[in-house]
Amino acid sequence: MRFTQMLTGLAIIGFATASAAQPYYYDQGNPGGYPQPPVVQQQPGGMAGVEVRLSDLENQIRQLTGQVEQQNYTIQQLQQQLQTAKAAPAPTPPVASPPPANTPLPGSPLPDAAPQASLPSDPDGLYNAAFGRLKNADYEGSAEGFRQFLSKNSAHPLAGNAQYWLGETYYVRKQYAEAATEFLAGYQKYPKNSKAPDNLLKLGLSLEALNSKDQACQTFSRLLSEYPSAARVVQQRASAERTRLACKS
Repeated sequence: MRFTQMLTGLAIIGFATASAAQPYYYDQGNPGGYPQPPVVQQQPGGMAGVEVRLSDLENQIRQLTGQVEQQNYTIQQLQQQLQTAKAAPAPTPPVASPPPANTPLPGSPLPDAAPQASLPSDPDGLYNAAFGRLKNADYEGSAEGFRQFLSKNSAHPLAGNAQYWLGETYYVRKQYAEAATEFLAGYQKYPKNSKAPDNLLKLGLSLEALNSKDQACQTFSRLLSEYPSAARVVQQRASAERTRLACKS
């Protein structure tokens, strides 16, 4: 409040000085002249606005001070917990309970695992079973199914799809060399299949993961030139990868 009283006093002194120095002006109704009343320009908010701003600043300072104090208290608590943890004795490892009666002893042969369900023999059933394993993240089992399908049904209408999904079982496991081999085989053996553009896209991505930038750029360029009617998402991804790799070819 000292600061507010000081401002009020300065304002009163300034007003008095301005009134004393005001010249006289002639007026017909007052030949003797009269002092021109001073024009006081009102500041927005006046002294009340100054007091409000000062009050706001004081509130902000109190809030910041409280936050700093809370943080300091939290740090002290953490330091105490750390010191207590260092001084505490090491926990005693739990005593292992005896194994159940049917548990095999160490070194004894394990019982045979439950055999995996056999794959169907008909082409459609075999393809669907392999694709089902892929959806269930059984990538190794899915690869086995697609390989069986391709070995027996290489001319089947779904053979191109099976070849692509076979490559996908390796790509999702980040086995990029094997994936590139299968995607390339899919493009070469089934160039008119609906999955041919996808084979080239994943081939380029696999080569990129193998740090073969030039081969990846060539693959993306071939996709865009040979399959202009490919799905938009495939074309956009190929173009984006070319831009990201700064391909020149």
